[in-house]
Amino acid sequence: MPSPTDSHPPEISRQIPPPTRKEIMAWCGYDFANSSFSTIIVTVVFSVYFTKIICADAGPGRADFLWGLAGTLSQSVALVLSPFLGAWADFRASKKRLLAISTAICCAGTLGLAVVGHGDILTAFFLFIVANIAFSLGENFNAGFLPELAKPEETGRISGYGWAFGYVGGLASLFVCLPLLKGGFTVENVPDLRLSILFTALFFALCALPALLILRDRSIPRILPARDIFRASFASVWETTKEIARRPLLRTFFSAFFLYTCGVTTVISWAAIYAEREIGFTGQNLIMLFLVLQISGSVGAFAFGFVQDKWGSLLTLRLTLVLWIGVIVAAYYCHSVNGFYLIGNLAGLGIGSLQSAGRAVVAYLAPPDRRAEYFGFWGLFSKLSAAVGPFVYGTVSAISGSQRIALLGTLVFFISGFILLGAPSLRHIHPRPEKA
Repeated sequence: MPSPTDSHPPEISRQIPPPTRKEIMAWCGYDFANSSFSTIIVTVVFSVYFTKIICADAGPGRADFLWGLAGTLSQSVALVLSPFLGAWADFRASKKRLLAISTAICCAGTLGLAVVGHGDILTAFFLFIVANIAFSLGENFNAGFLPELAKPEETGRISGYGWAFGYVGGLASLFVCLPLLKGGFTVENVPDLRLSILFTALFFALCALPALLILRDRSIPRILPARDIFRASFASVWETTKEIARRPLLRTFFSAFFLYTCGVTTVISWAAIYAEREIGFTGQNLIMLFLVLQISGSVGAFAFGFVQDKWGSLLTLRLTLVLWIGVIVAAYYCHSVNGFYLIGNLAGLGIGSLQSAGRAVVAYLAPPDRRAEYFGFWGLFSKLSAAVGPFVYGTVSAISGSQRIALLGTLVFFISGFILLGAPSLRHIHPRPEKA
C-alpha cells in the first residue's frame, strides 16, 4: 500500500471496515435533514415571505428580481468554491469535517432569517446568501460519500434511498409548519412565519447529527504543507477541467446536466410564488401542495432508483425530461387549485427521478481517488444552473409582468437537456447491467 507521501492517488483505506447499513442510513439521514432548508426556506415559506412581506414596499417586479438575484449570487459563490473545496477534501480526506462546517454555517444563517421582517431587505438578502452557499456546499460534501458507500451496481438504488429520505424530511418539516401558516403571508402572521424558519434551523441541525457522527472518510490523506494545498487543489481542478473539455462524454453530460437542472432549480425557487400569485393559493394551500410534492418526490426517487439499476440512468433521465416538458405545459395552462395539485404530483416524480439519476451518473464516472473533486464539479454545474435559471425567470417575470411567460420559458432548458442526452458520446453512461 502506498505511503502517505507517495505521489500516487490515494486508495480506499483497508484499515477502515466496509460501510454498514447503519452508516448508509446515517448518510441518507443527512438528505432527510437538509431537505428542511430547501423545502421551507428556498421553496415554500421564505421565498414568499421575502417577496411579499420583507420586500412589500419594493413592488412585485423588484421583489422578483431581488429574489432571483439572491439565488444567483449565492450559487455563483458556491460554484466557484465547489471544485476547489472538493479537491481540498480529496487531499485532506476531510469531507466529513467540511460537511460539519457547512452545516453549522447554514443553520446559523437560517436562525438569522428567523428575526428579519418587513423592510429588512439587505439583512435578509445577505443572510439568505450565506445560508444558501453553505447549504449548497454541504450537498456536495455529502454526495461525495456515495461512491464509498455503494457498489457500482447499487449506486442508483442507494442514491434513490437518499433522495427518498430527503423528501420524507421535507414532508416532516411541512407537517410541523402547517399550523403556522393558517394566517397566511400577512403582517399579522409574521411571528408564526418566523417560528417556522426557526424550526427549520433546529430541524436541520438535530437531524444532521447522526451523519456527522457516524460517516467515515475512506480516503487516505496526502501529506502536503498547508501552503501547497491550494496550489495542488488548483492543479487538480485544472486537470479535471481539461479532462472535461477534451472528453466528449464528460463535456456533453455536464452540459446536459446544467441545462435540465436550470429548469428544475427554477421550478423549485419559484413554484410557491407562482402558485400564490397566479393560481391563488393560500398559505395552507401551499403547504398541502408541497406535502403532495414531497410524497410524490420520495416515490419518484425510490422507484426510479430501481429503474436506473435495471435500465440505466441515461434512459431514466430522458424519460423524466419528457415528463417535465409535459408538466411545464400543463402548469402554463392551469388556472385551478385542484389541477395544480395534480401537476405538483407529476413534478414531484420528475424532481426525485432527475436528482437521483444525475447523482448516480456522477458516481459512476468519478475515479476512486477524485470522487470529492468530481462531485465538486457536479456541485459546480448544479450551482451554476441555480444561479442562471431562477435569475432568468425573475428577470423575464419583472420585464414581462407575467409569471406564466417566465414559466413557459423554462421549456428551453428541459428540451435542450433532452436533446443533449441523446448524443452518441453518452451511449455508454451507466449501461443496463448484463444478466449474470
